[in-house]
Amino acid sequence: MPTAQASTIGIFADLAATLCSVDMDQQYTVVTVHYIAVLDDVAAMSACEFGATGVSLAGQAIATVSWNTTLVIGDIMTPDGVALAFTTPLHAPLAYLGSISYFLLAPIDEDHLMHIVPSGAGNIVVVDADTGVEIPAMGWGFVVNCDYGGQYEDCSCYPNPPATYTHVSITSPFNGSPLEGTFSLHFNVRSHIGYADAPFTGQVFQDGAFVEEFDGEGDDTFVRTQSTEGEPHGSTHSISVHAENAESDDDESITYTIVDTTPPIASLDFPPDEYQFNGDTLPLQAGASDFQGSIGMTAEFYREEAGSTGPTTSPIAVVAADDGIFASTYDASGENSPAFDIGVVVIDAAGNRSPYQAHTVYVYPLDYRVTIDVDSPVAHDWGAIAGARFGATDGYDPDLDLPEPPTPPNTYVSCYFPHPEWDSPFGDRFNADIREDTDFQGLQKRWDFTVETDLLNQPFTLSFTADPAFIDSLPTFVIDLDEGSYYNLREQQAFAIDSGEAGVRHFQLQIGPSEALPGAVAADFAAGWNLVSLPLLPPDLGAGAIFGDDIQGSYFLYGFTESTGYLPTSLLDFGRGYWLGLLTDATVDVAGSAQVDTVATHLGEPWQMVGTGLYKNLALSQARVRREGLVLPFDEAVQAGWVSPAVYGWDPALRAYSVADTLELWRGYWIGQLVDGVDLLTHKDWGYIPIEEQPDPETGWQIGLTASGAGATDAIRLGMHPQAAGGFDVPFDYPKPPIAPAGAPLYLSFPHPEWRCVLGSQFGRDIRVHDDGVTTWTLRLVSELQDASLSWPYWDHGVPDDLDVVLDNLDTPEDERIDMRHQASYDVTGAGTHRFSVRVGRGIVTATEPELPAANAILGSHPNPFNPATTIAFSVREDAAVKLEVFSLDGRKVATLVDARLDAGLHESVWQGRDSGGARVSSGVYLARLQIAGDVLTSKLVLLK
Repeated sequence: MPTAQASTIGIFADLAATLCSVDMDQQYTVVTVHYIAVLDDVAAMSACEFGATGVSLAGQAIATVSWNTTLVIGDIMTPDGVALAFTTPLHAPLAYLGSISYFLLAPIDEDHLMHIVPSGAGNIVVVDADTGVEIPAMGWGFVVNCDYGGQYEDCSCYPNPPATYTHVSITSPFNGSPLEGTFSLHFNVRSHIGYADAPFTGQVFQDGAFVEEFDGEGDDTFVRTQSTEGEPHGSTHSISVHAENAESDDDESITYTIVDTTPPIASLDFPPDEYQFNGDTLPLQAGASDFQGSIGMTAEFYREEAGSTGPTTSPIAVVAADDGIFASTYDASGENSPAFDIGVVVIDAAGNRSPYQAHTVYVYPLDYRVTIDVDSPVAHDWGAIAGARFGATDGYDPDLDLPEPPTPPNTYVSCYFPHPEWDSPFGDRFNADIREDTDFQGLQKRWDFTVETDLLNQPFTLSFTADPAFIDSLPTFVIDLDEGSYYNLREQQAFAIDSGEAGVRHFQLQIGPSEALPGAVAADFAAGWNLVSLPLLPPDLGAGAIFGDDIQGSYFLYGFTESTGYLPTSLLDFGRGYWLGLLTDATVDVAGSAQVDTVATHLGEPWQMVGTGLYKNLALSQARVRREGLVLPFDEAVQAGWVSPAVYGWDPALRAYSVADTLELWRGYWIGQLVDGVDLLTHKDWGYIPIEEQPDPETGWQIGLTASGAGATDAIRLGMHPQAAGGFDVPFDYPKPPIAPAGAPLYLSFPHPEWRCVLGSQFGRDIRVHDDGVTTWTLRLVSELQDASLSWPYWDHGVPDDLDVVLDNLDTPEDERIDMRHQASYDVTGAGTHRFSVRVGRGIVTATEPELPAANAILGSHPNPFNPATTIAFSVREDAAVKLEVFSLDGRKVATLVDARLDAGLHESVWQGRDSGGARVSSGVYLARLQIAGDVLTSKLVLLK
């Protein structure tokens, strides 16, 4: 038969060290294998007879071996398409078994005979020669050398067996080994056809990019120089070698990943640069990483003298961890030194030691303390301390009030006490704020603290640690100044926060009762709706605990948000205002802590109901407003455009709002926020100074108008001032607050949808700039009464005598005019919306028509989004047929609001969120469509539920 010739290419890897997954207490040997390519199939081979025996060996034992215990390290070979060449002490004929792709590791039995038996294409098994029972393979092993010559000449089928392979290997270093500096990579290429050397070509790639070519014949070794100098810790490179048998086109590739490593990098974290150790345990924590991640690493913690540069003593703790986080504790109860170092060294699996890292810990015996920790999955700041000790002051104590270190360039969170007034050379952020010692009898202390991070809109956990006996004996609260939330540390020592859009959150820690007040603080409330707030901080903020013991029968408590409107609530926030609805008169009392430090209430909404948080009345001018760390008196905050100048209280007897100049205990108020991020600040010592309104004839004047009827009233003011402008002026123009839960029997306002104020389109005060011509104010009165009156009881003496002041009823055909200087009131008949104007100027009484709109237009709707109703304002340029309809986005007509001929002027129509049949429509976006004399105008309406 002709000689079969074949070529292939294989990979040999030099290995050393161990037998993988093998019980080393037993003795093993390994089947010796060589790989010879075979072209013919198994059937052809099984028909071949060997030597004089003439036996077909397919499926039969091909060798009987008495194993010895000697292992000789050689090459592992795993190409496909191979046959087994094997000789035994019995000189059995050679057999071809088909392809083999793995090695067998069999138990050693020195004098026991075993058979190697073919078991289908690609497999061999080892069986006991006496019993025929298969002996299971025990795992992978290394190859022992074995000679196989002597019997090839007896094989008449294959007198010259093929032995062709190409071999590519990287002999050093091992894949993934730690390397640094400059080193050499060796790889060996072998190429043969049969037993003869064959030429080959190849290429080297680094990180996927071509580097160089090589060629040779037979066996050849190549060297590539690689360097990691100057590269970052953990840098990786891939080296790929590809070789081709130049005559057969067989090829093989091998890729190795080389990882650069330097000693592991360790970081040390533990609470803090001030710590009370008297009987306490100091937590230790470190983190580390190296090229392997952190598998098999160990941390050694050391207690050294302050200022240490390396360990000089035995470790106080040795911790192993595979997650890169090493935690332990140190019993510091015996520490007497005022300062010492905690250091750490991390050792990786290869024995590399990280540089020594140390922090100095200062020991102070604090009379009390609360430790604040902030944690997230990727960043933390531990150990901010609010405390007190003998000899400290409430001001800056350089030895006690420790600065907060600068933040890292990224991925950080910092918890600190802000004190710009201390004028410290280390800045205005402090890790420890230690106050004067106190017995807390009738005194409360407060610490403002800030959490700042570059991780925006991320969750964090805020945790507080204190002696339980200390917490149990003193009221201890945390106030979220941004959200207005209170946390009682007796009940909850940790809570979740969100870093928000800006990454800055403001909090306040309150410890101790503020004043020892005799008994409780009480107030009388009338049946109906009352706008209320808390004058003291009670131990229980539940509505039942505050009102349930004083009110007979049912009561109703509502909070408010811009998005939801009024919602029932059973829990009060200190500093907030609420609507309290009573069926009968009631006297309510509350016991709790009086606040003697600053009360901060975050507004957070365009309109917010607030209280003073004080047990004393406070002049509004004495309140302050904070935004982005800047604090301004209330009047200056108005000038800065932060808040509306009008703060509204509620008069239950008149069932109407009134502008307040004094914030009274127990009462709630509406305050308007014009920009985001505003806090209202009050303090008991900022003074109670009632403010009398003193108009200045030389600078401006005002006229007050009041709608009244059936015991209800509502009032607005118009006027002029030289510093006012034509549009919305924050210091002068007052937006009106939301309507009370009971509704408004009378609602009088100046409509200004064109001003697009965030607080709404209805105003209670409208001040204009001085004008030599005629100035016109448009008024709207929404009345639920059949009979009401409009009067002007407040008439500023500063109104120039030569100016005419005229009230026009815009709903009468002839625009009925009233000379307000000679008539004190005007009767309004019929429920609904009534439109008026007030004109001020010279010569009005004898002339002129009201100023008419210049164009047909939809002026806007308020509120929008809305629930349940919205008012749509529009202008009509000249008398015309007008149709105002509401459509869904799919073009379906929902309701017709106006279909009539209207006079020229300003008009409004209310949509109650119902269709033409009176059914409530679903939430969504709708279109208001106005048709006037060929003009078609649209505006979006958003109904929320």
